[in-house]
Amino acid sequence: MASLRNYRLTVDWKTVDGETADGKSALSNTIDNKTYEPTARVSRFDEFWEAYPNKVGKRVCQHKWKTLRLDTVAADVMAGLARWKASDRWARGYIKDPLTFLNQEIWREAPPLEINSLGKGEIRVRDTTPAEAAEAAATATMLKLLRQHPGKSEAEIVEMMNQNRRAA
Repeated sequence: MASLRNYRLTVDWKTVDGETADGKSALSNTIDNKTYEPTARVSRFDEFWEAYPNKVGKRVCQHKWKTLRLDTVAADVMAGLARWKASDRWARGYIKDPLTFLNQEIWREAPPLEINSLGKGEIRVRDTTPAEAAEAAATATMLKLLRQHPGKSEAEIVEMMNQNRRAA
């Protein structure tokens, strides 16, 4: 039987400390002609991390994932993340850090509905109407002619603009 030191193995409610005969620590060994392998727990944190759009603080988030035991509710977390990714707020760039998402259990909440009010620093942009575009072009032409002919009056500039329109 191999010498066991420097690792813990629970067999029939007894814990055995040990290391393999070659001096290397091991997670499995043969005891009483039975091989004991550690059970590998697959964490879904990597799936969460790949799906999260704002990748900040992976190590801390991974620790929080383990602390909160989110593997047990990983399907709910991923469904909540999908809801938030599709929300208007995230589409506009207001994405919480992943640690905040986990700490505050944002994944349990429904994202807010699309809002009509503007966020801080946002402006509403609309398409220019054809009349506004024509007026802006006329004003730009007038300013250009005023700069080119500084001694002319506004009436003379308007007459020059009308002549240019007729010629075109």
